[in-house]
Amino acid sequence: MREQTTVTIDKITFRKLEKLATSSGVTKKEFLAHACIYFERYGINPVIHESPAQEMQKLIKRVDQVVAFIRTQEKEKLNPMFEAITTTEARLSVEIDNLVKVQHMKEISNVWSSFIENLQQKQSRDKELFNGLANAMFLIAQTLENNNDKAGLSEKIKKLFTNG
Repeated sequence: MREQTTVTIDKITFRKLEKLATSSGVTKKEFLAHACIYFERYGINPVIHESPAQEMQKLIKRVDQVVAFIRTQEKEKLNPMFEAITTTEARLSVEIDNLVKVQHMKEISNVWSSFIENLQQKQSRDKELFNGLANAMFLIAQTLENNNDKAGLSEKIKKLFTNG
């Protein structure tokens, strides 16, 4: 059991304590014990602090300052940043679409280049074949000239293949 002591207070303070204890549904002794715990827990010093309501007003004022700061940051920093990000996202989307189109164009260009290259190779082979055929005909014509004394046939064939 705890050791007990007494406190002397004036009659006006006693009536106030009695009224507070009764309205709280506890004895004066319990009320004083709870009041001490309350002041200690919340760091309220009734000698220094004017009233909890005034202290709350100070806190509310400080919270309002913080909220005002946050709103200013939102207006001056976050909203413009969000708009910039949204704009950048839209531009990137367009650029990505363009890159996809360019990629498709590159693929088409590669197919076309391959086709042209194959065509050129075919022309080269056809030209070689044509030149071989022309040379063969030229040799035939020369042989015929030599054997049949038909002068000028080889020259005519040569002109035919070189001019037209």
